[in-house]
Amino acid sequence: MSDLIDDLDELARKATGPKNKQCAVEWVLGEVDEQSRVKLVALLDDEHVSGAQLCKVLTSHGYPIQYSSVIRHRRRLKGNAGCKCP
Repeated sequence: MSDLIDDLDELARKATGPKNKQCAVEWVLGEVDEQSRVKLVALLDDEHVSGAQLCKVLTSHGYPIQYSSVIRHRRRLKGNAGCKCP
């Protein structure tokens, strides 16, 4: 039984990603350095860069994010209310 607990503890320590209902894009923006954040914000606003391309690059750098999260964030930014992330 202690092997199970050890494995679960290790999994919890390695868990990365947004917590609870936090916007995944907000989570990534909070994790990256300032220069990367500025560039990512610009690319999120650039319609010539696809959500799939952003997901591929972010995931390859250790930020697991789904295509749907990027698309939802972009859609909400264009709306009157904006994205739900602060």
